[in-house]
Order: sequence, then C-alpha cells, then structure tokens
Amino acid sequence: MRIHVTNHSKGTKMEGIQSISTSVLRNPICQKRRKVCGGICEHCYANALCRFRTSLNKNLSENFDALNSRLMTKAEAAVVPISTVYSRIESFGDVASVTQARNYLRIIKGHRPLRFAIWSKNDGIWHAAFKKEGKPRNCTYVHSSMKVNEVDDIPEWMKPYVDHVFTVWDEDKYAQFAGGETECAGIMCLTCVKCYKRGGPYHINEKLR
Repeated sequence: MRIHVTNHSKGTKMEGIQSISTSVLRNPICQKRRKVCGGICEHCYANALCRFRTSLNKNLSENFDALNSRLMTKAEAAVVPISTVYSRIESFGDVASVTQARNYLRIIKGHRPLRFAIWSKNDGIWHAAFKKEGKPRNCTYVHSSMKVNEVDDIPEWMKPYVDHVFTVWDEDKYAQFAGGETECAGIMCLTCVKCYKRGGPYHINEKLR
C-alpha cells in the first residue's frame, strides 16, 4: 500500500514537520461542513489549495482511496516513509471512516520513536478506532472546535482520549488570549509543539487568518 507523505514548504508554519493527509475534496463530511454558517470549515484553506495544486490533490486523493479501502498490515504501516521527529495526521482534511482512522493508528504504532498529533472534528470515528486499536503513547489527539469563537464541549465518552481542544477566534475575540500560555501565535510549529505533547494547556487558541 503506497502512502504519500507531505513535506511542508520552507517558510511555512509546518516547515520541518511531515504529515499524512487525504483530499478534503473527497471527504463528504468535510464538504457538508463547508456549508455550515459560522463554522470554521467555511474558511477552509485546504479546499482552495487542493483545487489549485492538482499534483498535491492527486496524492491526497490516492491516500484517501488507500487508507479507506482496507486495514494495513503492521509491516505496511511500519514502512510508510515518515522521518521527522514531529508529524501530523491530517493537515489538509479529516478522517472519513473508522478504517482510515485505524490505519493512521497503525502507522503511528509503527513509528514509535516519533511523535504524532492527530487533528480532527470527527470524534465518533476516532472513538471507534481507539476502542479497536488503542491509543498509542506517541501521539496526541487534538479536537478542533467546529465554530469560530466557540469552544466545543467534549462528550464524556471522548474525554479520556482528548489531549487538547483547538479553537479559532476572530481578531476582536482573540485579544483576550494574546500572550497567554494557551495562545497559538501562528509561528512555526517546531518552535512551539504544544499540540504534539501531552500535558500543557488543554485549550489552545488561534486567531483567524
């Protein structure tokens, strides 16, 4: 099973961090959420990026097919070419199925010296995957709040798995968080890595850009 790993460009927020992602254009959950008034998905940069960068979207679309088609073997998961100390699961979209989430967990387990952060709004899918595969010690789960200026309530059944809740605020609302320990300043992730570590601030906030 071939899985494309994204190396993020020099000078971007994610420089020095690799990610495994799928095409937001293929995910029906993501496309439905883009139509929610006040939802953060209205501002989805990945939707435009995937339409503009066709070569990237081709790789992400192939990942979508591969990761959702069947469960990977341990051997397949271990040879996915990830090499950075910190890596992100889904930087351009979200999971669409329990099979996809379970495959991500198998990849994480196959790269135990490395640290992973999972970003998602799809708690139900991940809950089912964690129940099947367990939660690896070398990853964090970052729940991404659905709406701008509104922190999601985490269901009791999901709380044991959530390490951080990430919420985006418009400029006026964000002022109250500026300079605080819960702030995501939009700088290079490698200079911060709050999201990639267990412990630290539970709530992490970022200004809408």
